[in-house]
Amino acid sequence: MWINTPDRDVISCLQRYFLLQSDIDLIDWKGTIQEIHCQTFSESRIDEKFSSNLTLHFLTPTTFYQRGNYYPLPELKRLFSSAIKAYEICRGKRVEWENLEPLIHQIRIEHLVVATERVSFGEFNVIGFKGKITMNIKALPKEEQLLVWRLVAQGSLMGFGYKTAWGLGQTLLDPLEDAQAFFRTPGASKKSPGVFGNAKTRMG
Repeated sequence: MWINTPDRDVISCLQRYFLLQSDIDLIDWKGTIQEIHCQTFSESRIDEKFSSNLTLHFLTPTTFYQRGNYYPLPELKRLFSSAIKAYEICRGKRVEWENLEPLIHQIRIEHLVVATERVSFGEFNVIGFKGKITMNIKALPKEEQLLVWRLVAQGSLMGFGYKTAWGLGQTLLDPLEDAQAFFRTPGASKKSPGVFGNAKTRMG
């Protein structure tokens, strides 16, 4: 269970709740939280993990909503438009689109694997994509590389695109986080069904 928020009070409240009420009942699924872990991604930590080669893993269906239609593709302009919003919310710093757009044209996509997936919200369906995209930003000057890295990092922590609060657009950025460890089969899978191995919180 990943809970991403820039608000420490939200994290604290949820952790206290889970410690007091470890059983989860989601109507068609029941589980028990056995562990709680919290990661804080400060600006300095994000900068320390900087890399000019980065991979975004789209863990849940991601989509963009424009003019009444869903756009289930990892188009860079839409990704960075979403990242700007997350960056402004979490860091309180504004990035002007006219300054960022020329940088996006210099980003090289080295690998892309995505597949669409339909998500039902009862009264309506959403079409999104899952998969991964690997980008190279070495063509940019060093200062601009760092800006792009920060934007992608913040976007990955808060989610990209439409209805992130409903669980869509959740991503993992490698090497900000250890993708191999994340995708490794957890030990909890050996336990009996209905036991939740880990509950993790990520704070932007």
